Amino acid sequence: MLHYMKWHRKVGILGPQLIYEDSTIQDSYRKFPGITDVVFKRTFLVKLPLSRKRLARYLMHGKNSEKTERVDWIVGAFLMIRKKALDQVGGFDPRFFLFFEDTDLCRRMGEKGWKVVYFPKAKATHHHQRLSGGSFSQALKKKTFRVHLASGMKYFWKYLGRRRP
Repeated sequence: MLHYMKWHRKVGILGPQLIYEDSTIQDSYRKFPGITDVVFKRTFLVKLPLSRKRLARYLMHGKNSEKTERVDWIVGAFLMIRKKALDQVGGFDPRFFLFFEDTDLCRRMGEKGWKVVYFPKAKATHHHQRLSGGSFSQALKKKTFRVHLASGMKYFWKYLGRRRP
């Protein structure tokens, strides 16, 4: 990853392929979300044919997970970030303690002309624990779900009316 960053000076964030403990590949790269993407992904609406098609676009299903490629954002479990780029965008936005902090950072990088790249030649095991998952009724009882919801609202409010980079 360091070698790639050295030779690709416009890359602000580089993310490896994330592998679950059972050796399956995690969907760790995405398009920027719209409100409907999050609603479809987090509610019973996920079962509707329309939502499946929309989610496939958002989650970039069909992308070759072995191809290095520029993406909108990368899951923040493991990111290599160029210091110059991080300084230019002002670091992480403190309004996002948990959830959407990675989405927001990648979006601001793109707005400043930095590339966000998925780099599957590097692999990292992600000891993943879904903090905000479960059925909608179960999730409502979890504090992490409520934090996720609040973070999402902050994100969408922040970018209301702004074009995607």
